[in-house]
Amino acid sequence: MKRLILLMLTAIFILSLSACQENEKVNEEDVKAFLKEYKSITHNADGEKDILITLEEVKPYLNDEWYKLNERDRRVNFPNTYAYASKNKVQLNDVRIESLDENTDEEGYKVKYTLLLTIGENNEEVDKGGNMVIIKGGAKGFTITYDWESMIIFDKFQFR
Repeated sequence: MKRLILLMLTAIFILSLSACQENEKVNEEDVKAFLKEYKSITHNADGEKDILITLEEVKPYLNDEWYKLNERDRRVNFPNTYAYASKNKVQLNDVRIESLDENTDEEGYKVKYTLLLTIGENNEEVDKGGNMVIIKGGAKGFTITYDWESMIIFDKFQFR
């Protein structure tokens, strides 16, 4: 009888602990710091950074599938490509989190963000929106499973 009670109490404890972990929200400031760190690698661009260096630097932030997609499509190099083509340096100043929600489609969180950038010799401030899906864990605290930014046109050049 004592074993049964002990077993039941253990099961209740484990279920309670699991429920607490599921309801644990991520801290928006932690997500912002993660995004700012990652986007600094990709968006502090002068047109001269080698894509292989960028890929190596972003690897700890991305899951394997997203890394392979970036390796193939060179998405993480879009800011550097823009800087090269337009002769405009790009500098990330800050990241604003517009929304942070649990991802009901799969595990993780949906993040809607705005990058606050400075572009060109006149240091013009530009906002660039995007959406990201992250999961907790990984070498940097979170892992990116999806990232998309809206295209803008600045100085007559497309910046994806």
